[in-house]
Amino acid sequence: FEAPAQQRRMEGDRILRCVKSANVDTNDLVTSVQAYLGPVLCGGGRDTKDGKYEKFSLKLLKECVDQQQQQHQHQGGSENRNSTPPRLLDLATLAIDCLKKLSTPSNKGDRLLFEKLLFNFARGCFSSCQYEKGTSASLLAFERLDSSTSSSTTPPQADAVGFLKQLFTLLWTEALRADETASSPDLCLNMKGVALSAALRAGLQLDVVLARALKADTKYTKSAAWASSPSPSSLHARQAFHSLLVGRLSVSQTLEQDILPCKTLGLYVEELLRFSVALGAAGCTKDSERVAKNAMALLRSHGGGRGGSCAPESVHACRSARAVMCATELVASLHLLPTSSTSSSSSTS
Repeated sequence: FEAPAQQRRMEGDRILRCVKSANVDTNDLVTSVQAYLGPVLCGGGRDTKDGKYEKFSLKLLKECVDQQQQQHQHQGGSENRNSTPPRLLDLATLAIDCLKKLSTPSNKGDRLLFEKLLFNFARGCFSSCQYEKGTSASLLAFERLDSSTSSSTTPPQADAVGFLKQLFTLLWTEALRADETASSPDLCLNMKGVALSAALRAGLQLDVVLARALKADTKYTKSAAWASSPSPSSLHARQAFHSLLVGRLSVSQTLEQDILPCKTLGLYVEELLRFSVALGAAGCTKDSERVAKNAMALLRSHGGGRGGSCAPESVHACRSARAVMCATELVASLHLLPTSSTSSSSSTS
């Protein structure tokens, strides 16, 4: 048993040496990594007792990030945004896929090691205009932090908050840069959704976050992807964008953050309702109902009463009764509330 184990260690060391020496532009190396990580990637996601696959994958990802940075510096920095070699991206993706399949990596020296590597990998991808790869890595970093810190009753720790703020700044800056290129509007909206979700989780001022959300959504609805006739992909892009934000708003409420004075909340609810109407018009009835329910839940949680009535002291948060009337009429049309409830709510408003 010792010989095969020693051979595997030697193979792992050989792979890492090749990546470190920048000798990565071959299919053979990708095939070698696939074979080395095969027991995890194709075998149920189990590691050995000594965690060798986790350690190898973290080292491999780090070497890929280091190569990204070296190549970026060699190419002259941010003014020369050339592509990262495809094989290097493939190797990094294999390492990330392996770590995703394993139980949560827990590095004793740095509990956020994987997330930081994902962040740096994403930054390298953005620097070489690999926006899709960068967004995917950023989303994974956010989801891992979010799942490990959102117990619905406790805010994230200080180091996680700092990391979330960095993630927001990176993604938002790169999304604005991508807006200026020929990048997909769907991808840009996704980048902004992840960025704003990180901002909400980090506790940034709600008014500012929602104002940016409204601006991002408005820009998207004026793009070619939405303007003429919304396609299924554009409907999905907007739904994913709003789902991320609504989920974070729910956590904000459970953490008892004071969001009632937020003047943009009512405007955001109205935008959700208009999107619900668009989904209904496109025949997406269930999705339309889901978005309408989310809007009603936000009204009830953050200033609205049952049946859609608006508490007088919360009118400034809900942009008066206009949003409530719109909500109750829409919900009634979707058979989510009895008709009598709608009429009584309207009269109350």
